[in-house]
Amino acid sequence: MARAGQEREARLKGDLERFVHLVRFEPGRIEFHLGQGAPVNFVSDLQDRLKRWTGERWVITLAKEGGAPTLEEQARAAREAKHASVQDDPLVQAALKTFPNARIVSVREPESPAGQEPESDA
Repeated sequence: MARAGQEREARLKGDLERFVHLVRFEPGRIEFHLGQGAPVNFVSDLQDRLKRWTGERWVITLAKEGGAPTLEEQARAAREAKHASVQDDPLVQAALKTFPNARIVSVREPESPAGQEPESDA
């Protein structure tokens, strides 16, 4: 997936994030379940790109079901979990109670000043 980004293959990278439910990966071999809506030529395009990038032939096996959540699904779940944890924070609950029409629109990590590591709890 990172290689698709490095090679500026935006469409392929997006398709990998949206449609691939990874079952197994090892050099030269990938097994995945392909989600609904994937382009018809996705597997052949992926095989061609992998061969071009690595010089090796890759075996792609399609599983009928199963596999890990797609990268897009994993990112969405992480955002939802972060949103839920912020919403449960007592300070945030107090702010929402004080401003009844307020809502949490996005959650960002605080930026640390350039060259400094964030402080740890230790």
